[in-house]
Amino acid sequence: MIKYGMLQNDKVPGPQSLIQIYNPSHASTELYISATIDSGAVATCIPEECVRDLGNLVRMPPVNIKTSYGSLSAEVYIIGLRFPEFEASFPDLRVISIPNIRYAIIGRDILNQYKVVMDGPSSIFRLSCNLACNHPEHYI
Repeated sequence: MIKYGMLQNDKVPGPQSLIQIYNPSHASTELYISATIDSGAVATCIPEECVRDLGNLVRMPPVNIKTSYGSLSAEVYIIGLRFPEFEASFPDLRVISIPNIRYAIIGRDILNQYKVVMDGPSSIFRLSCNLACNHPEHYI
């Protein structure tokens, strides 16, 4: 379920969800992990620990990234990702592996493919909501 919470920041709530990630080469190797929706993140990121747990992922060339903590070189992998509540699936998504985080970050690489509503005062997040985006009475 998409809800607002303090996963990413203990002072400002933001949308967060439980997502499924898996190894595209071994779909039975899957994890469920909390994720924050971050429209300021260019790319989707997962904890380094998840990369180890998924095992034998396709590795891409590393990238240099800038975070709120500074710049670093980060590994890039191909994973599968699903949002169960939106029936959205990304079977070959490039993600950045980040050390020392305990949640995934859903970035604009995914968000830009959908119509997105982030209604903080009402604690509502909608992804690809079509008419419901314009009619609050249709929010779940």
